[in-house]
Amino acid sequence: MAESLDDSVRVCHPEATLLVRISDAHPDPFSPNAFAQLSGVPLGHIMNLLDNLHQEGMIERRTPDDAEPGTLLVGLTPLGIKTAFMTGELERYILEHRRSLAVLRDLARVASAMGRAWATRVLLGAMAVNFGIGATMAWQAGLGSDYLFNSNAPGLLSIYRMIGLFVPEPDLPAQWWRLLSAGFVHLGLVHILVNGFSLNSLGRLSEGLWGVPGFLLVFLVSVWSGFALAATVSPGLTGGASGGICGLLGAMGSWVAINRRHMPAEIRASWTRALVINGVLIGCMSLIPGVSGPGHLGGALGGAATGLGLALMARGGSRRQFGIMILLASISAAALLGRVGLDVASSSDSAAKIRDFEGALADRAEIPELNKRLVPSVARHIQKFREDEDLHWHPLLQREKFRRNGKAAEAGARLARESVESGGGLAADWKSLEVRGTVSTKARDHAMAVLAATGAYAGIVADCLASGREWPMERDKEISEKRGVARKAVKAWEDLLEANRGDEAEPAAP
Repeated sequence: MAESLDDSVRVCHPEATLLVRISDAHPDPFSPNAFAQLSGVPLGHIMNLLDNLHQEGMIERRTPDDAEPGTLLVGLTPLGIKTAFMTGELERYILEHRRSLAVLRDLARVASAMGRAWATRVLLGAMAVNFGIGATMAWQAGLGSDYLFNSNAPGLLSIYRMIGLFVPEPDLPAQWWRLLSAGFVHLGLVHILVNGFSLNSLGRLSEGLWGVPGFLLVFLVSVWSGFALAATVSPGLTGGASGGICGLLGAMGSWVAINRRHMPAEIRASWTRALVINGVLIGCMSLIPGVSGPGHLGGALGGAATGLGLALMARGGSRRQFGIMILLASISAAALLGRVGLDVASSSDSAAKIRDFEGALADRAEIPELNKRLVPSVARHIQKFREDEDLHWHPLLQREKFRRNGKAAEAGARLARESVESGGGLAADWKSLEVRGTVSTKARDHAMAVLAATGAYAGIVADCLASGREWPMERDKEISEKRGVARKAVKAWEDLLEANRGDEAEPAAP
């Protein structure tokens, strides 16, 4: 005999109730007409339930030899017998029906929530505001057109960094938030339009399916995972919401895989087809140079894992606990991958290339200003230093005239002290200078070295000439050493100027 059902099951699962009634008549056939007359249930409703059971393979039509022509009789199939009579099978059948009803409710919620989807609109708004801030900054810098249509323009990197772009650099581990903020940075008008359209379509669908918390969780974990994998595998300048979009697609794939048997066939086929087409398109786009394939893959994997956890949690029972474990594991794995990616990117060749690029970019603005003000001052200082050394200091020191000619030695000492004072003033100007360029930084360091070396040499010369006969001969070697250091510093400075003379080439973007 089949398992008995309580009243709540009879109300919520009429197919199971009817299956029990059919099993009560087994092995004799079941008459829908007779059951309708005895139970008072409308025959049309019974026929609908029988149709559902027939589609599930639970019943089949019977035509006994003694039946009157045109009489509808049904009986259990082997699957129906197993479900009705084996312990636990009827309960499993009811649970499956409950899950199917839950899936239908989810799909109905998706349809009703498509028009609202305020979380999707908030994300789109954040992307638009961030893009607008960058556009304003670019416009003020005279780069408005490049910001919209030429994202590789050298002057844009500093703007992209300020609005949250993922940029490999030495202090990147302290800027972990760039793994999220970069998802709202878009490199050009076409980039934000394509991603905005995709997020608007897929986001509304996902928000209806998961609800606001689940949708935001999937999107943010996917964005993080995408940039984390990209930073680990191929670190470079990266931005855009495509990792999050791929994650939403991966999460929907997990949901369809978990609930496939409970979805209406037409909807299942439609969703599967859409997922496959979009997956192929994104896969092909990921092969285009300049598009971050690892970012797309990382986002898809992060979203699929998070979506799998959420889908299992919605199933209830023991699967809920398993879903929670998967969800926590996916978040932990994303966090760990992010840490690895930040460390790799901060020490990668890309970080060095970007530093060189930024240095060259800063040089374009800083070198003309240095050439206008400080470089000529150093040149005049060096020229005067050489004249004083050739005409006054070296002759006196070489022939020891400073020991016999007090007046000439006094004049030479005065010139040496003036050289020290003028060099000290220039050194203060260079020291207060803030530069970021590669060449301009070298110029500052070399200028400081020149001024320090010439000042040290002029200082000891002044002491020597002022001392006259009191100057100990043991210190003559010290004068020679400081003169050699000064000449080497001047030579390094002049070599730097010569190497960068007329170098106004546009730096290549990394």
